[in-house]
Amino acid sequence: MSFFKKHLLSHNKDYQMAWFISLLIGVEGLVMALICLKEANLRMVLISSSYAFAMLATFVYINLTKKLSPFYVVVYIIAFFLTIDFLMDGGSEGFGIIWMTIIPLFSVYVLPFKSFFIMNAGVLVIIIIGMWSPLNSFVYDFTATFETRFPIIYMVDFLFASFLKHRILSTEKELRHQKDLLSTEIQQTATIQKTFFHQNFTHFSDWEIACRCVPMAGVSGDMYDFYPSKIEGEDSLCGAGVFDISGHGISSGIITLLAKNIIMQEFYEGATIPLKETVQKINDRFIYEKGPIDNYITGILLRCEGGKIELVNSGHQRPLLYKSKTKSLSFVENTPESFGAIGISSFPSVFDSISLEMESGDELVLYTDGIVDCENERKEAFGYERLTDVFRKSAGFTAEEQLELLYHTLEAFTGEVEPEDDKTIVILRKK
Repeated sequence: MSFFKKHLLSHNKDYQMAWFISLLIGVEGLVMALICLKEANLRMVLISSSYAFAMLATFVYINLTKKLSPFYVVVYIIAFFLTIDFLMDGGSEGFGIIWMTIIPLFSVYVLPFKSFFIMNAGVLVIIIIGMWSPLNSFVYDFTATFETRFPIIYMVDFLFASFLKHRILSTEKELRHQKDLLSTEIQQTATIQKTFFHQNFTHFSDWEIACRCVPMAGVSGDMYDFYPSKIEGEDSLCGAGVFDISGHGISSGIITLLAKNIIMQEFYEGATIPLKETVQKINDRFIYEKGPIDNYITGILLRCEGGKIELVNSGHQRPLLYKSKTKSLSFVENTPESFGAIGISSFPSVFDSISLEMESGDELVLYTDGIVDCENERKEAFGYERLTDVFRKSAGFTAEEQLELLYHTLEAFTGEVEPEDDKTIVILRKK
């Protein structure tokens, strides 16, 4: 698979087509040569071997140089050579006729438009000269009916293929236009999202924080937020959250803006009530304000008061807890009473609180499923064990150093595999 990714999948469609066609025709020519050798048809052995080796040499060349011009030249030569051979030999038991009639349709996907037109027009001219001019006395003795009809058939075939080529190019142009528009919209949405989410959280006196969100494609459906104390003169942290909106793309990115506003307002307004009641209010309000939209939220919302943490996990990944005294790592399991996520109107959710005591040096790691579910080329998931190993090895590092190590480890693990989800992590270390 890595061979195909290196030589084929990572290049544009013109290279992909030339790569595939040159290999296909080369192999087909070798097979045909072996069949003709068994039949003792040495002439067809020579012809099949010739175009097979020409195409295989072209295949090797474009792999080494990534240049396509030799491929187009070889296609020209093969097409013209087979045309002349067809006129001289009469089709070699009908196979030549089949070859000739598929040349226009076959070359639709092989050549650029100008090359396609020139080659097929050239083949048509050769056929007309060979069948409709006085030179037809030097070619195969076709019947008068065949000589009259075949150039017309090829001409119609050529015109139909030209129309098909035009439609393909028009469709590709429209798709590129739509892709450019979508890319522009994604970039604009990503800019708005980054501006809206921008927050200075480095000044908290009671917590050391490191966080990062790496979107799958510009706009993120993941979100983290921090809630500083609103008491003037205080620089302590009152709460934090990590959330994952279902789906991907622009719609999920827009929903994060709605979710951020709702969660922040309800967090501060519910400062005196249990956090699970606050999350229930967030759930009810989010269902109401998003209307018929199907997106839902999994996430963790926590409230800090000194070293005490109240935490509500609404269908999200289990937080990773590091205890400095015992140098132990464990996952914070949700309560049996909790189930469901935020924003599912058709299914009731129950939220419950978890209490934690954090001492100096203790860490709480919040993350989305894009971290543990990301896969390498062998379809192996990064998983919880590798996540735990990273933090076990980096126990004495700063939170930012731990963050860097995790993302470097993820990059090394996934290699060139394209991401299928956003990756977000928040590290909270008690000072």
